[in-house]
Amino acid sequence: MSELDQPESDRHECVLPFIVCRSANGPYEDDSFTAGFSCGAIDAELAALAAVGGVQSRTYSVLPEVLPQLDLIGMRHRYPIMEAVVPEEHPDWAFVTFRRSDDD
Repeated sequence: MSELDQPESDRHECVLPFIVCRSANGPYEDDSFTAGFSCGAIDAELAALAAVGGVQSRTYSVLPEVLPQLDLIGMRHRYPIMEAVVPEEHPDWAFVTFRRSDDD
């Protein structure tokens, strides 16, 4: 039976396992580590876009709990306008869009 033939599961697993998390007997809390990892990836991408005068807007799907931190990250990289939508059908996720201001 191939991986595609497996029954659907409600559990999602990372492509890159976080072996330093508590669930893998590591020292760090799973949720905190995951939130930091996702915020760090967005920070790096917005930094690169700002450095090369990149796109006017960029959208990500994130956990709603990290939105206040992402607001600060966006401002840091000259993407001060952040719009977030938490869909009713999927309240565990948010779609966040960063936009450059008209001044940039």
